[in-house]
Amino acid sequence: MNQRETMKAEFQLERNELTKQLDEKTAEIEELKKNGNSKKKEGFTFFNPRNEGKSRDRLQGDLLQITAKLSEKEAKLGSTEKELETVREELIALRDKNQVDELRASLKACKEGLKTLTEKLEDEKVDNAKKLRDKDETVTFLMNELARLKKEQSIMTRR
Repeated sequence: MNQRETMKAEFQLERNELTKQLDEKTAEIEELKKNGNSKKKEGFTFFNPRNEGKSRDRLQGDLLQITAKLSEKEAKLGSTEKELETVREELIALRDKNQVDELRASLKACKEGLKTLTEKLEDEKVDNAKKLRDKDETVTFLMNELARLKKEQSIMTRR
């Protein structure tokens, strides 16, 4: 909000300055129209403190430039205000309680799913470790049995 207010204040100051310049140029043109008819000579402009020796055409050009600048600034402000309104609407939508509750429920479901999967993974690790121990025991038993049988066979072949 503070940035928006600052931008508005800056725009307002610039707009006031441009409006002031526009009013001055308009007044200069009006004064030239009044005084121009009686003092006008071809190719010569009388000194007037308000127009600083500028010709009517020059003043009109300045007036057009200031008007164009003012229009450009107003268009820029309009687009900035539209962007700000869009962002404000998005912020309101994010703050909407229903949407936040839905997001929280979704997050909770994801956490529960993660917990379930983690538990299954741990169970599988324990199960795999048990199967591996059983296989090791079986291999050890079979190796011992094989050794016993070889020993018996060697005893029998000596007799």
